[in-house]
Amino acid sequence: MKLHVFLCCMAALAGGGVEAVADVLPQGCTLSGWISPAVADGVPARALPDSGAAVLGVYPVSDNTPPAGREDPLVPVMVEVGAAQDGWFQIVAASDGDNDDARPLPPNTGWVPADSVRFAIQSARGYAQPDTSSAQLVDLGDDWATDLGAVDQVLSCAGDWVQIDYRQTLKRAANDALVDITPHTQTRAWFRGVCGNPMTTCDMRSVDR
Repeated sequence: MKLHVFLCCMAALAGGGVEAVADVLPQGCTLSGWISPAVADGVPARALPDSGAAVLGVYPVSDNTPPAGREDPLVPVMVEVGAAQDGWFQIVAASDGDNDDARPLPPNTGWVPADSVRFAIQSARGYAQPDTSSAQLVDLGDDWATDLGAVDQVLSCAGDWVQIDYRQTLKRAANDALVDITPHTQTRAWFRGVCGNPMTTCDMRSVDR
């Protein structure tokens, strides 16, 4: 089993021109993930994909610090994403059931900033568009993206694809050891092979074959 380290940082989504207009209408997604621990006070779920929209509730966050009375940290809230719009994800299902005492969650219709959701990438390849016939921007050989680096920012999703800013921090040496890369390289690309389990890997067919 591979434990996923929660390397998360919140960043503002900037866009303009044609690219900014392209994401105005919601597009369907089938994406699993967990609520990032980057926002200490929790992640508000809003009625619309807008920072000024009504708050329906707040998703609690979990970091690596065990709360009082527990030996282990709380498992992050796990979510299912059904749509993306202009830098926002619509949550269509959520669960805190892996913890002994489930915390209250917002109704499953709220919108959260896309960058407040995290996941692992069980794929070595990233593309310019959510299409394997588009330009291949990342090729990590036989290694998975989040084994060799981190998701710096989550931008959008389409179907089972996610658009992220990916930062590679490690590479595979000739002796098969993992070694640091200096400086780190960052690439904005679309990936498949999303695993929404924060504790271990997902049993899925490789999307790279």
